[in-house]
Amino acid sequence: MITHGGGAGGLVVLYIIFLHLLEKFSFPEVSFDIKRGKAYLVKNFEEIKGIIDAIHPSSILAIAREIEKYKDITTHIVWVTNVPEKGVNPTALHVLLDLSIRFANEHENALIILDCLEFLVLYNGFELTFKFLLSLKDNLLIRGATLIIVVKPETFNEQQLTLLKREFQTL
Repeated sequence: MITHGGGAGGLVVLYIIFLHLLEKFSFPEVSFDIKRGKAYLVKNFEEIKGIIDAIHPSSILAIAREIEKYKDITTHIVWVTNVPEKGVNPTALHVLLDLSIRFANEHENALIILDCLEFLVLYNGFELTFKFLLSLKDNLLIRGATLIIVVKPETFNEQQLTLLKREFQTL
């Protein structure tokens, strides 16, 4: 009986020591080298939140397919859809470019989020969409705006990903 009690007492002491060590443990802060007026590729919505927290944009424009997830972070949302009276057609890249440029002109330190890249590629092909992205990037950066493009890497081939990563900084 004494050995069982001693064993249980030892476990209690180990547990207390473990709790004290756990109190001192902290998760390291995740820091990105994020600057205003740059263009980034991200893989998910959580990375977008990190950029928003880092650069504190004055205003945010989201160009997306799933507009509901952006309603809490911005009031400026463009729905890319085939329903013309509800949003912008995915083949109207010139309209998306114009809307983005006007937004950057009207809002200093603006953030533009493009969360429909795969959809645009589906309707326009990669080459035309990539040319649009380059024009969008150049036009926004000279206006001091930040661009975030959400990319699901598994939907692109290696050559396409290489081109995207060459032009846009990944986090």
